[in-house]
Amino acid sequence: MVDSAACCSVGEVVGPAGAGKSTLLSALITQDGAIAAGVRLRSSDKLASLARLTGVLVSLLPAAARNGSWVTWEEIRCAIYLDAWQRVLRDRTKSDVAVLMDQGPVFRLAVLSEFASPVLKSERFRRWCNARLEEWADVLDVVIHVDAPDDVLLRRIRERERYHLLKDETDEHGRSLLARYRRAYDTILNELARKGRTRILRFDTAQTTTDVIAEAVSKAFPAKRASESPVTENSKHPVTSR
Repeated sequence: MVDSAACCSVGEVVGPAGAGKSTLLSALITQDGAIAAGVRLRSSDKLASLARLTGVLVSLLPAAARNGSWVTWEEIRCAIYLDAWQRVLRDRTKSDVAVLMDQGPVFRLAVLSEFASPVLKSERFRRWCNARLEEWADVLDVVIHVDAPDDVLLRRIRERERYHLLKDETDEHGRSLLARYRRAYDTILNELARKGRTRILRFDTAQTTTDVIAEAVSKAFPAKRASESPVTENSKHPVTSR
């Protein structure tokens, strides 16, 4: 994890559980000293973002009273990170360091769009999310979308030691949840692609090895190019920078 003020370019690894996000991130950090994981936020950054959220949260109170429900702390954390990360990253200075995020802004926006509490379906909160998406479209340089067939994903989830909510679920429920995540990711990624600045790389991790993907991703970062030329790529095969 690095201080965002030292970052030159910003990327995120996204994809459903079992797709190999953590493995890819670990491989990239190990083989490339110019790529670091995550963005460190100070407590003051988080508190400032929470303060900015106050107006939005207050506007949800009438709907919460009608529905008898409220937002979860995890949803509030998602909103805080969406605001705080991009504000800190905008203050970065140019260097040879690139920051790569897992469960970053695309993941957070996807979760809030597909799995949010009913009270967050309000028009005010949708506008807030759309505004964050617009901001991140100007910050994200690269998004690496990894995926694999459902059978492969479910097998990987069940074979690994760490817990996941799909570990003990039926195939039917697992496929349904994976489909919801894909739909949510596609919505956000399509918007980023439409805006045209963020480069999107897609890989099937059942067909392409981690080392091959890592090499392509390392070359794709703007920090790695002689000159930055924002391009959107949509390919299931390894993509190198232009």
